Amino acid sequence: MEEPPSSEFAVLERENQRLQRAVEELSVLNHLARAIGGSLDTSEIMNTIINRSLKAVGAQQGTITLVKSDHQTANKTFVRGMASSAGGDAFHLTEALLGWMQLNKKPLAVSDPAGDERFRGIAWDAGIQSMVCVPLIIKGDLIGILTVYNKKNHVSFDHDDERLLAIIASQSAQIIDNARLFEEEKALTRMREQVRLAAEVQRHLLPELPAIDGYDIAGTSVAAQVIGGDYF
Repeated sequence: MEEPPSSEFAVLERENQRLQRAVEELSVLNHLARAIGGSLDTSEIMNTIINRSLKAVGAQQGTITLVKSDHQTANKTFVRGMASSAGGDAFHLTEALLGWMQLNKKPLAVSDPAGDERFRGIAWDAGIQSMVCVPLIIKGDLIGILTVYNKKNHVSFDHDDERLLAIIASQSAQIIDNARLFEEEKALTRMREQVRLAAEVQRHLLPELPAIDGYDIAGTSVAAQVIGGDYF
């Protein structure tokens, strides 16, 4: 039986590797969806996403930085999650990267931080050798950034790594945002209950109205809600 030429073997080998990678990616996404789909704890969800991302692309460290913006203030970091498979100090997302992501809202790969012309003059953490940032986007708005640092064996992240992380971010953004909104709603509910209890305590502290012949005496209490200055 005549063997196929070596070029055909090479083509089949590449196709086999591509299919194997696709199966592995589907497995990663399926397990991630199961792991975070039933949780409403933002920290737990972010840590799960980071750890699964590190394993999927062979990175040493990862972070999720959630950002909040409104019409009065610029974007600001307000939640940050980090995981590492190699120990050491945590890396930090720079303001320059945050600004770049806000403007471009697309994946960013940096294989040579110190020599990257897009970020000339930026002070990088000394241990960063390479990185990939992907945006977490809800309805066109940037809500956060998933970043992984330093691929193991000292090689650079490739296009497949960047693409997989972008899919993970797209799949995870709504779940993270839902958990964050749920926690904000719980905090608001607790605050309202505290205000209600404070108003009830205040009512019990009001003086009893005296009974004086020939006079009708009445009083009312106006609560000031979350700011001081109740009025009686």
